[in-house]
Amino acid sequence: TIPRHPTQIYEALFYLGVFVLLCVLYKKYNFIRREGGLFGVFMTCVFGFRFLIENIKENQESFEDGMLLNMGQILSIPFVIIGVICLVRALKNEPQTSYDATKRNTSRQ
Repeated sequence: TIPRHPTQIYEALFYLGVFVLLCVLYKKYNFIRREGGLFGVFMTCVFGFRFLIENIKENQESFEDGMLLNMGQILSIPFVIIGVICLVRALKNEPQTSYDATKRNTSRQ
């Protein structure tokens, strides 16, 4: 009987926005040349937003009531850290000069 935030709608709209952002980075800025860059942006955005949105969700289990962070936030922290590490490494390294997904090392003997 208490009004709540429609967090599923918030998440769906944000994930659509992340998809558009990744498409723009891929097509317009050729971000695919930075190895791990798109993955880092994805992990940081999705799990960073999940960490924030968990504040307005209701706790799913009763043991979470006394915790400073709920289980969704605790589980999101490692993925945000992985995303930031991948993004920093991608921006620190030189971009690849060319990327052709059709030319893979498929030498068979």
